[in-house]
Amino acid sequence: MAENLTIRLTDQQVEWLILDEVSGIVRLRGEGNFTEFADLIRDVNWQGETRILIGGERVLLTSALVPSRQQRQILQAVPFAVEEELAVDVGQCHFALGGRNSDNQLEVVVINHAWLQEILQELDEIGLAPNFLSVDLLMIPGHQASKDTNIMIDNERVHILTAHHSGITTSAKQLALVVSLLDEEDQETLHIHVHPDEQTNVQLALSEIETAESTSVNIHELIYKPFETLCREFDSRSINLLQGDFKVKEVKSSKGSGWRAAAILAACTFIAHIVFTLGQGIYMDVQASTYAEEAGTLYKEVFPDDRN
Repeated sequence: MAENLTIRLTDQQVEWLILDEVSGIVRLRGEGNFTEFADLIRDVNWQGETRILIGGERVLLTSALVPSRQQRQILQAVPFAVEEELAVDVGQCHFALGGRNSDNQLEVVVINHAWLQEILQELDEIGLAPNFLSVDLLMIPGHQASKDTNIMIDNERVHILTAHHSGITTSAKQLALVVSLLDEEDQETLHIHVHPDEQTNVQLALSEIETAESTSVNIHELIYKPFETLCREFDSRSINLLQGDFKVKEVKSSKGSGWRAAAILAACTFIAHIVFTLGQGIYMDVQASTYAEEAGTLYKEVFPDDRN
């Protein structure tokens, strides 16, 4: 049974969940501070990946128009293409690139380089090496297959993601205000994903949004609580921030290495057997010739007058 560990790091807390995506069984879940998580996870084993989700408040999710298709030129151009949207110098940022949206713009996630480095170091100190690191905002339901704006209520937070890959994570109290600031096209159809336990808290904001004549609101009830929903909706096609300086080095599977070593050993054993058998045959042939000569010599000595 392959299980994946998903960890979400926000400014408030750490959440974790071990999920078997085939059976849907959750073996471990919890939340707390990083120290509590570190103490717990040292004694836990799982067979799948380690995935990290960063709170959407920590990143800038944007897009950049970069005509070039050459990776080197794209990497050089992106920081300057989004520089005006940044509150800090580009040299302090880490840029993770995704695919291209419907407007042929490159999807980009920007995060503080030093902060990301610190997080990865803390994870390394407790023996965790993530296979995938992304943003919770990018895992909300519906956005991959939808051409509309998707919104997910996440306790006191709310994630808003448009079809053009622009998005924001903010306070649930600001939901109506943030929606009103979206482009008219992005406001036309809204898909709001909310767990029944959370709907009362945002009912006033939902009512305010629904009063807009040009907006169509579709409410989707979540089966699972917000964090578990994000884990179950995990999409490996989303942007992985482990790029550039943080790219994960490929580690060869020990299982694959074991089979390869066994195959090499078997081949060497087969070759050694063939060589040994061939050598044994040659040796026996030489011995037979020697015995034949010795037998002939002895026969002549015993029967010197025999002409056979």
